[in-house]
Amino acid sequence: MINPANAGRSSCPRRRSYTTRWDTIKERSGTSGWTLHDLRRTFRSNMTRLRVSRDTCEVLINHAPKVLDEIYDRYDRLDEKREALELHRMP
Repeated sequence: MINPANAGRSSCPRRRSYTTRWDTIKERSGTSGWTLHDLRRTFRSNMTRLRVSRDTCEVLINHAPKVLDEIYDRYDRLDEKREALELHRMP
């Protein structure tokens, strides 16, 4: 799942390591001015373009389900996630 919550805003050693890796990715790609949220939004938009169901898209980007869904719907949607990610696979 793609979940960039609070990237680089913590003094936690694990978070610093994450920030260092993120900076390395930007440096090696020769790009700047974008965030993990931009990647998440692009991924979500591409899933919709590929006609992946809204529910599956939301699960893939790790959005919390509505309270009643969380209580009553315990289905993990692994098959749907796998199928959606296969559609999104880069050639």
